Amino acid sequence: MKGDLFCIRTNKGYGLFQECGTYIEVYGPFYCVYYTQIPSLSLIDEALRGKYYYQRIEIDEFGGRWTNNFFKRTLMENKGNEISLYDVGIASEYHISEYYYKNCYMTYLGNYSLPSDAEIPRYTRQIYEQPLAGKYSWHVVDEAESKAICNEKGKIIFYKKLNEETKNYPNRSTMFPSGLLLRFNQEYRNEDGDLWAERQIEEFFEKNPQYRPSNEKYDDIKYPLPTDELRATSEQYDSQYAEFCDRVEKALLKFIAAIDENRKAVKAPLLSLLKELNAIDKDMQLFGSIESEEIYTYLVRILRALKKSALNRYA
Repeated sequence: MKGDLFCIRTNKGYGLFQECGTYIEVYGPFYCVYYTQIPSLSLIDEALRGKYYYQRIEIDEFGGRWTNNFFKRTLMENKGNEISLYDVGIASEYHISEYYYKNCYMTYLGNYSLPSDAEIPRYTRQIYEQPLAGKYSWHVVDEAESKAICNEKGKIIFYKKLNEETKNYPNRSTMFPSGLLLRFNQEYRNEDGDLWAERQIEEFFEKNPQYRPSNEKYDDIKYPLPTDELRATSEQYDSQYAEFCDRVEKALLKFIAAIDENRKAVKAPLLSLLKELNAIDKDMQLFGSIESEEIYTYLVRILRALKKSALNRYA
C-alpha cells in the first residue's frame, strides 16, 4: 500500500507526512505524520522507518472549495520543488491565507510505501476546549459511523483526561499546514495530548492575561468602588467632578446590587451599566484615560472573580 508523501520545512529541517486514506472524505484524509525530522531530503527513508501518528490534514482551504485543491495540485505538479503555499495562494480580505499558510514551505516527494502496520484509524478523539475557563475535555468518535461514543442514555461520554487507550487515538480535528508546522516545531507527541492542551490554554492566557481565571473573591473586591480612588487623587476635583463621581458611583452601586441578587446573571447588568456610563460621558465629557482605566480594571476584576471572563469584551 502506498501514499503520497509530503514534507514541510521546520526549525530542525523537514517534517514528513503521508496520506493514507479515511473513512469520510468530507473531513479530509488521514496522514501518517512522522515524528522523525530530517536535516536533508536525502534521508527520507530514515524518517519513514520511525514512529508516526495519524492526523487529519487539509492542505487546501475548507476542503478545496475555494481553491479547487489548488495548493495540493500545485505541489504534485512540481514534484521535488519546494513551494511557499502563502506566496502562491489567493489573497483573502479575511487574512485566511496568512493564518493557514504563512511560513509554510512544502514539497511533494512522490508516492511511497506506507508503514506495514498503517491502517485507517477506526476511533479518534476530539477535544472540547473552554479556554476562558481554563478547561478542556475529550470525547471519542467512531469514524466508520461518524458519531460520538455515547452512554446508555444517548449522551456523549466526556473524559477530563486521556487514558492509556484514548491517548493513542488520532485527533479528529482537521489541521491546516500552519498548525502542522507548529506541532513539528514544538515536537508534539500524540500521546501527550493532555500536556499539549494545557500548553495551548496557558499560551492563550499569556497572550490574553485579562482572561486568566482569578483567585480573588467577589465579596472581597466589590468595595471600595473605583470612584473612591478618583475622588482622592483627582487634580481637577470641583463641584462638576463631584457630580460626575456621584453619577458613576450610583451606576456602579446599581450594578453591584443586581449581581448580589443573582450572580449568574451578569451580562444584562453589565450592559446596563455600560449604557449608563456612556450617557454620563456624553453629558459631562469627564472620562479621561485615568477614569476609564480605573473603571475598566475594576470591572475586569469583578468579571474574573465571578468566572465571567468571556464578558470582558463588553467591558
